[in-house]
Amino acid sequence: MVGVVMSDADGTMLSDRDRQVLGESGVDPEPVDGSETDPGTEYVTLEEFEAYQDAIAKRLSRFEDRLSELEEGDVGDATHDDAPVIEKYATKVENGETDIFQNQRSLRRAVEIHRNWERWKQKFGAGGNWNWGISTAQKSNRKHKPMEIKVDLEDSLAEALEAVEVHRAMKMLAKKSFIESDDEIDEYRDDGNRLHITGGEYEYHQKTSPDNTVADIKHVVVRA
Repeated sequence: MVGVVMSDADGTMLSDRDRQVLGESGVDPEPVDGSETDPGTEYVTLEEFEAYQDAIAKRLSRFEDRLSELEEGDVGDATHDDAPVIEKYATKVENGETDIFQNQRSLRRAVEIHRNWERWKQKFGAGGNWNWGISTAQKSNRKHKPMEIKVDLEDSLAEALEAVEVHRAMKMLAKKSFIESDDEIDEYRDDGNRLHITGGEYEYHQKTSPDNTVADIKHVVVRA
């Protein structure tokens, strides 16, 4: 019988890992008895050895494919300690795992703002103090001039929203934008009783007009 010796005089032996791969490939190496080889030498047939090589090639291919996915940012079900919590929820949405949001609608809306940030953010401010972000002061051109962010969320999620639900989503975005390993969210009210949420990738602020004469509170989210 033609055989491929897997152990030689140099001491090169089958490792435990080799045996495991061979076993998974349906190959069962056995010791050789006879004068031509040392007692206990392990061998496989040429056919079995080729199956072993094929199994190794397939494992290597899977490893290379997974490495490429990670390098391209396709994390799948992987969890990264350095990713903000909101990004992990966004990954679940992209993977179709939406059942977890059935009783967490504010979180689902916050995720939608995060996913569409680059499209929905606008430049706002006054007196040279400009910023990019989302503000409830930004109005849509639609009838009755509703909040732009309210219209964006309603169109994206196909649901009707009250203003207070939009405010909650903006707050939730700031609260869930921290990195679990090192960020700490700070939620406080200033001397004017305006709420601020900081410490994460996004910040939420309640503001009045620059001259502080307008009683209406504006809700603002910016990138930290």
